[in-house]
Amino acid sequence: MSKAIFSTILTLALATVAVAGTTQLSPVADTYTTPEGGCYGSETELLVANYDPAGHYERSMLKFDLTPHTGQQIDSAVLHLYRFFGCPMGGVTQTDFFHATEDWDESWSGSHVSHGTTIWANEGFDDNGWWEIDITTLV
Repeated sequence: MSKAIFSTILTLALATVAVAGTTQLSPVADTYTTPEGGCYGSETELLVANYDPAGHYERSMLKFDLTPHTGQQIDSAVLHLYRFFGCPMGGVTQTDFFHATEDWDESWSGSHVSHGTTIWANEGFDDNGWWEIDITTLV
């Protein structure tokens, strides 16, 4: 089973007539789900797993408040994830990034495959350390 645990930072490069610069955002909410259900919003780690033979998937969800940036042009958005644990069996944790199409909060315990059909980014995590994922089209 491929499993990864992440910490997160989102960096936005903003460009408007009045303001130009880079902003770092932390999630205002995060959780993960499993096929068995459950509420994991109070956990301090996010899990990602992709084990096809058993149909076992753990999905992490991150929510960022972009309200302060309404009306601003966002030239780039990069999600910084830190993988600090990998499956002892090794291998790549193939991960797709989707835009959530419904509201959720940290007490949500639904199980899902994905929201939406457009994959904004696809990354294979094989080593522990910092990863940068371009999610500009997502914001």
